[in-house]
Amino acid sequence: FKDALKGADLPFAFGEEVFWDGADEEIPEGTVGRVLMIHAEDRDVEVLFETDEGAKVFTFGWDRLTAASAIALSAVELAAKFKAEAAEENAEDLSKPAFISLV
Repeated sequence: FKDALKGADLPFAFGEEVFWDGADEEIPEGTVGRVLMIHAEDRDVEVLFETDEGAKVFTFGWDRLTAASAIALSAVELAAKFKAEAAEENAEDLSKPAFISLV
């Protein structure tokens, strides 16, 4: 089975942190889960989430999940864009800071 997955184009790695695109009482919005198993044949992913009742495994279609690293990268890219725009706006006026800090 592992050999069959070697060439497969999987959207997540085993153990990768992911977000579900939905929310409910058991998995509130923004809850991070960890990929336990990927079923390439039906495009499902088993994800471990910590709930109020303890750790639980939920199965989702992989199109309903987003890698946490993708969201973090988007935030870094956004910060870089803001810094570049601020530097461009303030390039002529040296009395203003060249960039803003989002942290």
